[in-house]
Amino acid sequence: MQDIHDIKPLMSVDFPWVSFIIALLIMLGGLVLLTWLIAKLLKRRKKPMTEVPLAKVVKPEGSPRKQALKALKALRKQNLPPERFYVQLEKILKVFLADLHEEPVRSYTSQEVILYLQMHAHIPIDEFDIAHLFQRGQSAKFAAEQISAQKMQDDISHAENFVNRYTSKG
Repeated sequence: MQDIHDIKPLMSVDFPWVSFIIALLIMLGGLVLLTWLIAKLLKRRKKPMTEVPLAKVVKPEGSPRKQALKALKALRKQNLPPERFYVQLEKILKVFLADLHEEPVRSYTSQEVILYLQMHAHIPIDEFDIAHLFQRGQSAKFAAEQISAQKMQDDISHAENFVNRYTSKG
């Protein structure tokens, strides 16, 4: 059989302080490096916008209505293919509405412009056939529909009529 022995006395275990401190310093250095990299990436991603002082912002001369009519008159003289013509026509109308209402209408899609007009116009939009003009522009741009020069001139007349009669919100 086996003999039963006494319990051995407790042994002191030395803590490896040197290894612990080195590992702690390495982890702390890695954390600092990671924080620095994240801060650098966020700064690069978030470029500061250069602000133009308000005194230096130059407003074009004339009212939005006069500017739009001038641009439509210039468009009438150009001989553009239908898709480019309607891009320019829509751009003129969007700039007119954006300048008139001081809202970001320029970035709206054609459908959003029509909805915007229905919500903010003091006049019935169908009266000026502006929705039909935007729809014809969509079909000219994306469906490559052949549109005659006479229809394009008629659409400029509709746009001029719209610009002349459109009133901003009170």
